[in-house]
Amino acid sequence: DPSPEPGSSTPPPGQQVAPVETCNLQRVRELELKIQELQKQAASHLEELRAESDSCRAQNAASKVVPSEVVTTAAPIKGNPECWTSGFSFEDCCFPPPAGNPLCWDHIYTYGRCCSR
Repeated sequence: DPSPEPGSSTPPPGQQVAPVETCNLQRVRELELKIQELQKQAASHLEELRAESDSCRAQNAASKVVPSEVVTTAAPIKGNPECWTSGFSFEDCCFPPPAGNPLCWDHIYTYGRCCSR
């Protein structure tokens, strides 16, 4: 029976400890690839939502429909107001500086375009 490594404890009889991934360079690369893939998926989804939002805006502008949630006495919008649609906001996307939340950005909507004003 091999002895446990220093600092580790032996589980009580009948219980197994979940295997722990070794945090070597290969594992770090695997995690980075998974993160990049998720960011690509999120960016693709963001593009779809923004395209739909832009389409709806164009339709509303053509028919002069004003969304009911628009309040004429609303506080000024921080950053570029064109960016804050479909649930996106300055507060959610522009912090922490200097890059903000990477899930908010794609090739059209960028930190520089949306957060600087």
